[in-house]
Amino acid sequence: MRHIQTLRLIIAFTFITVIIGMVPITSKATGVLTQKQEQAYQTQELSYEDANTCTPLYTDADAVMIAKVLYNEARGIPSETEKACIVWVILNRVDAGYSDTISGVITARNQFAYKASTPVWDDLLSLSYDVLTRWQNEKYLQTDVGRVLPCDYLWYTGNGLHNAFRNSYSGRTRWNYSLPSPYTN
Repeated sequence: MRHIQTLRLIIAFTFITVIIGMVPITSKATGVLTQKQEQAYQTQELSYEDANTCTPLYTDADAVMIAKVLYNEARGIPSETEKACIVWVILNRVDAGYSDTISGVITARNQFAYKASTPVWDDLLSLSYDVLTRWQNEKYLQTDVGRVLPCDYLWYTGNGLHNAFRNSYSGRTRWNYSLPSPYTN
């Protein structure tokens, strides 16, 4: 009798071990990853080609919304780098958890000058896609993507000709544009 109970325990333990061993495979197959699995996936190195074939982290609607923000906030600014910095502020806020989405950051109350009826200029839309692609490549672990604003800069003010980017809401530390820029200014 004791041997039968021991055998049942061994069978039950083996069954549970097999089931637990299958969980990662099952969860990956269904697209639901554990936190550890997600971290492992995020830390694996991807090539430039892999980054460009991965699932996009933004939509065309995001690019259009950003172009509309640029129209309202930066169309008089001659520097492409300064305009790109505005896009990086939006993306930095997504990364910092202000919202899960780009549109959520843009449409947050009293944050950006976004209006759905704003015209979309081709050059601003092109810049939107350019920065979004650089951000996506950065997320997929490509280095030297052409980031022109550090990730801790979440605020800016402007006067219509230039913007001053800050890493605290009311602080005096302003970005000095010391990162190399991929844009001609």
